Amino acid sequence: LAHSTPCFETWLLFHFGRTTRADLPDGKAAKTALKKELGRDYATDKKTANAVMPAFIAKWPLAVQAAEFARRHHAASNTPAPANPSTEVDRLVLTMNDSTHPASRKIP
Repeated sequence: LAHSTPCFETWLLFHFGRTTRADLPDGKAAKTALKKELGRDYATDKKTANAVMPAFIAKWPLAVQAAEFARRHHAASNTPAPANPSTEVDRLVLTMNDSTHPASRKIP
């Protein structure tokens, strides 16, 4: 399980850089922000997901850094849990990365 607040799309937004934006009160707002970052429609259906996936695959190391940045920011600010925006998906992704063959890792 990897929690994200306000929703999974927070993890996807972190692919576009560091943010501690306070204007994501719910999943609808996060999805709207993601559409803006992508410059195209975003949905969770298979067709759209396959079309946008390449935009995320190459940038996941940046998303890991952005998630860590947000976590440090919220810790320093004593933000009550669950901090918004935040995600734990980066920790899951890093565990998967670490479990693969060293030559295949995106982050050594």
